[in-house]
Amino acid sequence: MNLHADILRLFAYIDEHQDEHVALLKEVVAIRSISQQKEFRNDTIRVAHHFKTVSESTCRSSNYILFA
Repeated sequence: MNLHADILRLFAYIDEHQDEHVALLKEVVAIRSISQQKEFRNDTIRVAHHFKTVSESTCRSSNYILFA
């Protein structure tokens, strides 16, 4: 295992898919989530689940594992 090579591949992947990552972040931050306020707790939970699902899907398709 060559960690340096793996990191370079990861950075290259991120650079190649920058527009997709920006679109994902726009989608996630568009969901209202004020975690300190009880009335927005469900929105906060929803954004966390949404981000996890999309991240897992992205990682599976790119051979990167972010969540154990």
